[in-house]
Amino acid sequence: MRLTYVGSLAYIGSDKAVADLPFGFKGGNVAAGGQLTYYFWRSAYLSKLFSLRNRTLGNRPRLLELM
Repeated sequence: MRLTYVGSLAYIGSDKAVADLPFGFKGGNVAAGGQLTYYFWRSAYLSKLFSLRNRTLGNRPRLLELM
């Protein structure tokens, strides 16, 4: 079995995240950071939570902030 690199995402605080994704040309990587990357990280994080209850509880601070 051969492993393939699918990238890295990291939350760094204050609604910011960094990403290192293998989408570059000729095997290179694309690095990005900032608030848009945070929303990408957050959507990946919430999609990995198993139950609807955990997804709701995981997103609760963001929902309360928007109110």
